[in-house]
Amino acid sequence: MPRELATPIQHFTRHLAECPPEFLGEPRIGKEGTGVYTPALVYDVLEHLGNEPTLDDLDGLRGRKQQHRTPEHRNFLKLVQVTSWLLYHPEFGEQEVTTKQVLGFLHGQIKRRAELVNAELFVSDPDRREELVRLCLFELQLLPEGESKNFFRDRLNALDSVERQRVLEATRDKLRRAEELKKKLAEQQAREAASRYTRE
Repeated sequence: MPRELATPIQHFTRHLAECPPEFLGEPRIGKEGTGVYTPALVYDVLEHLGNEPTLDDLDGLRGRKQQHRTPEHRNFLKLVQVTSWLLYHPEFGEQEVTTKQVLGFLHGQIKRRAELVNAELFVSDPDRREELVRLCLFELQLLPEGESKNFFRDRLNALDSVERQRVLEATRDKLRRAEELKKKLAEQQAREAASRYTRE
């Protein structure tokens, strides 16, 4: 059962809206260059939450391989940075948030959204801010003040970027299949018409 907090959803979204520009800085890939070193930021957040992370815990965020130098991976790291700012909210420091929960969230829900949405939108856009907050609370089994479990889930589903993309793709597939069927029917009618003309 999720634990109900004494903090309404608006407190979290306001905190996210006040994300410092440093957390939206370009991530540094590997140990070279300048920019935000995302693994160090996550390490600090995990310590802030009362954990004792190891360097191995952060291995998936270091980005030492060539494929980690893509714009997609940079967007993922930037969204990790934004999520780190969210987790600095005082309320999370009072909960029992584990390293496993945080890393599972980052490499699961956050990674999937980074493939679809620009990281900056989770700060600048009200719906994306609320989506990120609700995702985080859902992963940590927490409920904001004044919300039932059903309302919380319905609102999260309504905002879900991944679900919206799935619906769009399903709609496109239906339209494509309908267009193919229409084309086949037209071809069949044309063949039947030609056959009748030949017989006549």
